[in-house]
Amino acid sequence: MSSLSVVEGPDKGRRFVLRQFPASLGRDLACTICLVDPTVSTTHARLEKRENKTWLVDSGSRNGIFLNGKKVEQAELEDGDLISLGSNNVRFHKDRTDGMVFEDTRKTARIYPQLQSLDFDSSKLPQIDPEQIDPEQIDPDKGGSDRRLAKAYKLLALLYKLDRALSAVRELEPLQQKGLELILRVIPAERGTIQLVDPQSGELAEPTVLCSDGLPAEVELNTVVLDAVLAQKETLLSGDVHSDPRFVRENLPEGLHSLMCVPLISLEQVHGMVQVEAQAVDKFQQGDRELLTTLSHKLATAIANVRHAEQLKTMFHRTVATLVTAIQAKDKYTRGHSERVRRYARALGEALELPPYEQECLEISAVLHDVGKIGMPDKILIHNDDPLTPEELETVKVHPLQGAKLLSKIPELEAVVPGVKWHHEDYGGGGYPDDMVGEDIPLQARIIAIADTYDAVTTDRPYQKGVSKLEGLEILKKLKGTRLDPALVDLFVDAMRARYLARRWSGAGDGTSMVR
Repeated sequence: MSSLSVVEGPDKGRRFVLRQFPASLGRDLACTICLVDPTVSTTHARLEKRENKTWLVDSGSRNGIFLNGKKVEQAELEDGDLISLGSNNVRFHKDRTDGMVFEDTRKTARIYPQLQSLDFDSSKLPQIDPEQIDPEQIDPDKGGSDRRLAKAYKLLALLYKLDRALSAVRELEPLQQKGLELILRVIPAERGTIQLVDPQSGELAEPTVLCSDGLPAEVELNTVVLDAVLAQKETLLSGDVHSDPRFVRENLPEGLHSLMCVPLISLEQVHGMVQVEAQAVDKFQQGDRELLTTLSHKLATAIANVRHAEQLKTMFHRTVATLVTAIQAKDKYTRGHSERVRRYARALGEALELPPYEQECLEISAVLHDVGKIGMPDKILIHNDDPLTPEELETVKVHPLQGAKLLSKIPELEAVVPGVKWHHEDYGGGGYPDDMVGEDIPLQARIIAIADTYDAVTTDRPYQKGVSKLEGLEILKKLKGTRLDPALVDLFVDAMRARYLARRWSGAGDGTSMVR
């Protein structure tokens, strides 16, 4: 296995093992070997295998590639060849995985024969738990190998903690906040900004900003940063933006001097960028740039995961909405019923201060509570003036079990089954399908029973004229202890009265009113 080592330039000291071919070299984070040298092109060169030999090929770079001082378009590499890419000089090592040139092994064995008999047992190394490492307590100023080891541990501990912290966040806004907090702990900046891009429209979202003392919380993104980082996918580092010719046309605040910005890229998609700033000149160094690039890659992956989960959730809810529409399409009287039940159930869930996951399950269960009616005869689904026969009524009573059976086949919907299966159970007994009583009925089902009943009495049906919203609340109170949970009814009545009163006094509305 071959390797490369950077012996001169901005990336000096970095080593890369060539595990697969072709391999790309450049500034782009998507490259196999990502260099921080600003004079290197986005994708500068590539390495290819031809008949078990390694070839260096120019990928259309701005300033070309040089092999042992001679400019080439492509060339076969030999052990020890010196490659020049931008400001970096890179040594190629054939079949040496550590990127170092060693003495002849026979000479080493002759001078140090004890090395040949060294019995090295890696299991005897001290076991280190990254969870127990506090990056703030590691001293990177120790000398020699201790210093390098301390810095390596500090970086590993930081990445571990970053992974743990970001993996626990499921929403974009707190994810950006947490990511910035962690970045500003290790980058010597006075202000950090995360600017996301909408993956569909390409529009910039409202930035997330964190500040220490010094720079204000307001940040103005300039065209240089937007073009270089978001459009060109490049990292940007400036020691003093006021003397940097790239920013000559920009209106920059007086207190800002050092600026560093890195794109948030995951699977070649740009999700946005991270920008850090400081008042001092030359506050950020190449090491800070590398560290911010690494942290930003972790953050971009977390953002991509959250966005993917949101897309799946949106797709799921659209599928549910389509399913509900199919249920209600044949009956004009119940169109919109499931959505209204979901809205009422949400109001009661919020009044109960349910945790986010339980609230989400409640709303899905509410909107699907009648899913078992799929496949029922049209005579039952399409209401008319003729009352249902006893046999048809028994058929209707099967729909909670049918719905539960249908949803139980989908493991991801297991948590919404209780509301679908038992929303027709009566608090005082006598409901169906299992004649459950009181708090033996799951909370989810007791909430949906209230929402379902409220919508039924306040909307027009063939067999009854709907009452006003206010009268509907009075009907619910009469059903306390028999059909409905008394404590939940009281909470629902208070919540709905407060909402209606707020709408009335604000002059806003959603199509409902206090009285008919």
